[in-house]
Amino acid sequence: MHISCTILLLSLFVHVHSSNLDHDWLKWTLQHGKIYPNQTEAAFRRAVWDRNVRMVLEHNREVLRGRRNFTLGLNHLADMTSEEVNQKLNGLKVDEVAWVTNYTRKVTLPRSLDWRTNGLVGPVQDQTSEEVNQNLNGLKMDEVARVTNYTRKMTLPRSSDWRTKGLVGPIQNQISEEGNQKLNIFKVDEVARDTNYSKVTLPRSLDWRTKGLVSPVQDQVRQIIIILPPKIINSRTTSFKKSCLTSPVSKGICGSCWAFSSLGALEGQMKKRTGNLVPLSPQNLLDCSSVDGNHGCRGGYITKAYRYVIRNRGVDSERFYPYERQSGKCRYSPKGKAGYCSNFRVLPGGDERALKATLADVGPLAVAVNAMLPSFHLYRGGIYDDPDCEAKFINHAVLLVGYGSDRGREFWLLKNSWGSAWGEDGFIRISRNRNNVCGVANFAVYPQL
Repeated sequence: MHISCTILLLSLFVHVHSSNLDHDWLKWTLQHGKIYPNQTEAAFRRAVWDRNVRMVLEHNREVLRGRRNFTLGLNHLADMTSEEVNQKLNGLKVDEVAWVTNYTRKVTLPRSLDWRTNGLVGPVQDQTSEEVNQNLNGLKMDEVARVTNYTRKMTLPRSSDWRTKGLVGPIQNQISEEGNQKLNIFKVDEVARDTNYSKVTLPRSLDWRTKGLVSPVQDQVRQIIIILPPKIINSRTTSFKKSCLTSPVSKGICGSCWAFSSLGALEGQMKKRTGNLVPLSPQNLLDCSSVDGNHGCRGGYITKAYRYVIRNRGVDSERFYPYERQSGKCRYSPKGKAGYCSNFRVLPGGDERALKATLADVGPLAVAVNAMLPSFHLYRGGIYDDPDCEAKFINHAVLLVGYGSDRGREFWLLKNSWGSAWGEDGFIRISRNRNNVCGVANFAVYPQL
């Protein structure tokens, strides 16, 4: 924790709060392009901003008292309520998590089970049948190798039936096309529990930025710039660009975190394969993956982003298909193709050891976190460990790019998509190995080329 920076930051807010709040409010609005359509809206935003100033001030006082390990600041979200940020920016859809990690619910299981008695098991097929092998046996040998590493010494039971442990769900009918479409969201290799990390030597710290696998921070937020009524234009606003006062623009805010997160992990894999780091197009996903179940600026799924890339056999580069912060008509072209994948894997839910090992082995990972708290929205620096950031709630997708420790405190390093004005130049350090802070290990995914 950088105490000197904290003291300087605190002094600034003391000055702001006590002497010339009006001047600093105007300076902040000009800095971030916050010009409002009428006095009512401006008064409301000012009230929200004032409340956030007080919260930042009090929080940073707690830092000086040694009760907090991270600082807050007035970034471009400071005139928004936490409810607005969660609704408009945190667009990760999370119902898919239930398929992978929802094993904590209380379920009463029978002492014995045999689905044959319920008529759910068809006649035994002959595996020598070419048709059966082609259509049903979709497991690849290299995937099995990652999961069934039996070279380690272990004592095996004489018999085993995982049905008695509650680990075998109801049998589905593979003949049903509808059942396959709805249930095969994750293939076998995607949900495989790759947890044999006890004998793997991992580096003490890791930052994939230093290896060139992380592209520059982007900003999913649309700065809302609306024409300013002439009567309130004065000498204090003349320093602002004239075009912003004459050309009203209001395109809202885009909940596209899922697109940035999924493509960030794919960029890293493409860099490893080709040697070139090419930023990929979130706009391509916003406009073109609705058929796969995503909802553009209204939110989406990491896994369904990859399903689109697989189905489409590619995704365009950011340069060819630039980000517009609003959903539009699909304009994908193979001419701009810069990334592709053939599959993806989902890590064990809640396992920080597995998360660390996979991050070190594979590269940047698309992960989900709880970004509901105002302290997350106004995070400035340090190791984030808000005790109210519960692991069971995740609503925001980010990119996990590294881990390390700072003065004995372990952390995860994550890239956000709220611009470089947020956090530590667009990044956040979240406490590591402290009961899965903010649910950072609940849902992690990476693509396979």
